[in-house]
Amino acid sequence: MGLSLDTYLSLTPFEFYEAYRKFIEKLEKDREWKELHDWRVARWTAYCTGNFDRTEVNSEFDILELPHDDDLLAALETRKKEAESSPERFKLLRQKFGG
Repeated sequence: MGLSLDTYLSLTPFEFYEAYRKFIEKLEKDREWKELHDWRVARWTAYCTGNFDRTEVNSEFDILELPHDDDLLAALETRKKEAESSPERFKLLRQKFGG
């Protein structure tokens, strides 16, 4: 858990239990994230290597659906909208960078 000896000795049994519980939760979340990341890399690799002409599959999300894909797609759409150029955005950036 990364506790120093002084910290460990100063904890009550309840405090130690809570710290240990949170540590285990973090380990589980890290493991789940790594597994999901590995699946996303595998999906991207399959998309890039298996779809040379780009006519059969429109995006990597068509190959395999993974948990949290809806959240990822929503974030990508938001990022795309923010990146779109418009006269208002140009004026804001021009003011921001003093041009």
